[in-house]
Amino acid sequence: MFTIVNESSVSSGVRRIEAVTGSRAVELMLEIRNQLQDVQGILNVGASQVSSKVKDLIKENKSLKKGGKTKGKSSVDVKESIHKINDFDLAVIQADTQNIQDLRQLVDQSKKDQSQKCVLILSHHDSKVVMVCGVTNDIQKSLSANDVIQAVAKSINGKGGGRKDFAQGAGESNNQEEFVNSIPDIVQSLA
Repeated sequence: MFTIVNESSVSSGVRRIEAVTGSRAVELMLEIRNQLQDVQGILNVGASQVSSKVKDLIKENKSLKKGGKTKGKSSVDVKESIHKINDFDLAVIQADTQNIQDLRQLVDQSKKDQSQKCVLILSHHDSKVVMVCGVTNDIQKSLSANDVIQAVAKSINGKGGGRKDFAQGAGESNNQEEFVNSIPDIVQSLA
């Protein structure tokens, strides 16, 4: 048995080939087969699908490194509840990400083509709560995102701020359910 392990250019027009033979070649082939089987197990695919799966993973990794600036919906899991307050809807959305960019995208998606809407998105990790708020243009005279964030953050000993249309903040809450249930009353007091 003869197996080439490396080839390189020594000088112009001259190539160097390195190989192993006999029992060392058999050992090398067994080692390569074991590595392929390990990769198949990790990727959970057959041998013929390994290269296409790796290409897909590389492509996905590149898009994630770019910050997910691809068009389309965010892949963040959310839980939404709508509350009617005076003449507008309050959407309280709980998301499973601490990435502020993902939360901002969710606010923009939730406000898009909407009217009379205040969107408050929360992300809870351990006791830390990160939140963003967006308010549609038609209700900004009576309710600003900045006021909503400041009032909600204050209720959990946090801080926040921003503009009339968008604001963000953070705080701490050990009882997520109780905190979420208190939000409609807090916003109602501002309206």
